[in-house]
Amino acid sequence: MTKMSANNLMRSKSIIRKNGSSIIFYLRNQVVTRQYLKNLGIDLHIPKIPMYICFMYSNELVKGTLKTIVLSLLAKHSRMYGYEITQHVKEQTGGKIQLTEGALYPLLHRLEADGLLLTEKVNIGKRVRKYYKLTKTGSETAGSLVAEFKEFTQTMGKLIDSFIYKPQYNV
Repeated sequence: MTKMSANNLMRSKSIIRKNGSSIIFYLRNQVVTRQYLKNLGIDLHIPKIPMYICFMYSNELVKGTLKTIVLSLLAKHSRMYGYEITQHVKEQTGGKIQLTEGALYPLLHRLEADGLLLTEKVNIGKRVRKYYKLTKTGSETAGSLVAEFKEFTQTMGKLIDSFIYKPQYNV
């Protein structure tokens, strides 16, 4: 059986689209199933792409703080576009936290739907760039989330410090 990566399949005049949890293959404008490809002797290998890339922190920590990170960043800057947000987070954390598009854009869309963000589309050459900025509610939410997060980290610091074994020496 021939092993074929998604990139090789795409080079062979096919298109792969992710639709929810399933992946749809289009080969010469016809929908093709993974089983059909297997019958042709093609074992398609699609690697899992992580939602968050964290070189120092667990994904759970980043996932739980992503909303706070994005809202506080937008509170500091009047408006930002998605790629700019990812780059700023990467720079400010020294590369310890790198947000992927798969993590950032669904959050931005959810925040917009919740009325915390406004979007502004700007034509740059032949491209359209979508900027995000906070609404009044978004600004208030950012402030409360940052305050809550700071208090939480202080509380966690105290709690964890109380667990840490500190040897005592008799002199």
